[in-house]
Amino acid sequence: MKYGEFVSGIFNKLSPDQKHELFYFSLFDPSSWEEWERYPELKEFQKELDGKVVNLVKGVNPKFYKKHAKSEVRKTKFLRTFVYTGDVCCFMLAAALNEKKIVTRIERSGFPDLVVAIKGEEKAGVEIKRLISCANLKEHIDDEIVKPLKGGVWKKDNKLLFLFPQLGEEEPSRIQQIIKGFYILEDYISGKAGVGTRLLCRYVEKKYHEGSQYSFDGLIDNLSKWVI
Repeated sequence: MKYGEFVSGIFNKLSPDQKHELFYFSLFDPSSWEEWERYPELKEFQKELDGKVVNLVKGVNPKFYKKHAKSEVRKTKFLRTFVYTGDVCCFMLAAALNEKKIVTRIERSGFPDLVVAIKGEEKAGVEIKRLISCANLKEHIDDEIVKPLKGGVWKKDNKLLFLFPQLGEEEPSRIQQIIKGFYILEDYISGKAGVGTRLLCRYVEKKYHEGSQYSFDGLIDNLSKWVI
C-alpha cells in the first residue's frame, strides 16, 4: 500500500481518539513475541487487536476496507504486510509530523525508517522500534541498529524511537520511569557503531485520554520538537 493512499483513505478521516486507537494497534508484531508458547493468552490478545484494526478501517472507509481487508485472504495480507510490519506505525508518524509542517521521507525497506528534511535538505534519520519484550534485545540492537550504522548506511544525525505499548493495567507514569533505564543504550550504540546516537523512549496508553503525554497526540508533540 502506498503512503498517499493510506493518508487520504484512512488517516485524514480519523478523529483524535481513532488515531490513537489505530496507532496503539500498530505497535504489535506477533512474529516477534517469543512468549507466545508460554503465554497463549497473547494469541487471543492479538486476535482481538486484529479484529479491532479491521473494524476501525471498515467504519472509517468502507471502500478502503473492501479493497484491502474484506475477504479472509485480503485481511490476512493486510495485517501481515501492512500492520505487523510497522508500516501503519511509520505512516501515521510521518502523516502527523507532516501536519506539524515537518517533511519526512519513508524508507520502507531500509534504514532508517523515517528521514526528516529541514529546508529541503535531509538532516535526521529516525529508526523506530516497537517493544513489548526485552528478550534478545542486545542481539536485535546489534543486528538492526549497530550493524547498518557501522556499515555507513546512514551518516547524518541519527535518532532512535523506542515505543512501548501498554499491556494490562500498568501505571503509565511508573512504566515511563522504568523506560528511562533504556537511555543507557545511547552510549552503547554510539560506542559500538562509532556514530553519535540519540534515543527517545515513549510509552503509549491503550485508551485515549485527551491531553495525555502517553497519547498519540502527546507523542507527536514530543517527537516534533525532538526530531528538529
